[in-house]
Amino acid sequence: MLLAALLLNIVHPGLVLKGPESEFPHLSRKEKKMLKQEKKAAKQQRKQEKKSAKEQRMWERKHSRQPPAARNEGGFETAEAAV
Repeated sequence: MLLAALLLNIVHPGLVLKGPESEFPHLSRKEKKMLKQEKKAAKQQRKQEKKSAKEQRMWERKHSRQPPAARNEGGFETAEAAV
């Protein structure tokens, strides 16, 4: 840690960063707010897509099963069920 402080005193970023583009990038409050809203909207959309995919899987599972009349309740194969 002491070495880092010493190096910072020797090679200060102000000595290296020169010219018109020498400022560290910073966002205004409006820009930060916009980015936060965009991230939140993207997250909500991902959650909605995940939820709809889950609902679709559940619907497919529910409707892909055979009706009770077509199922063989005893577990034994009959001639009618084999056809």
